[in-house]
Amino acid sequence: MQPDSPVHQWVTELGRHYDISELQLNEQGILALAIGEGLSVHMQAIAASEQLVFYASVVEMDEPLRPELLVGMLQANRFWHETGGATLSLDDRQPPRVILAHSVRFQELDTQRLIHHFENFSGSLQAMHEWLAPEVRPSEPQESSGFMQRA
Repeated sequence: MQPDSPVHQWVTELGRHYDISELQLNEQGILALAIGEGLSVHMQAIAASEQLVFYASVVEMDEPLRPELLVGMLQANRFWHETGGATLSLDDRQPPRVILAHSVRFQELDTQRLIHHFENFSGSLQAMHEWLAPEVRPSEPQESSGFMQRA
């Protein structure tokens, strides 16, 4: 993806909106923004499918996984009402992490829509974390990467 693409420009404007100078996607089209409470929103621009994917680790689950909590997570996914349009899932780590993800097609974006999607996703992430964190053991702080910024 070219550095002068609209996606790069929208991300730069997102940074300006939050007073983050020179916010940029890295060479792989990824960036991460810390939003507080140890939570980070990751964004990845995928040129091949022309999508911007938002994703985040919500919590690390306890083992064994409690069926009633998994049922609650599945119910939260139903029609995306509880997740703000994003999807909850489990990754393949042991113990697994709850992942929140949402994708938006480039053609549906501009600066204002990117800000809206970022704020909506961040709000959903915080809400899911507030719901699930008391249900599981505290996880170790996530490693921060070199491209982590603070929103």
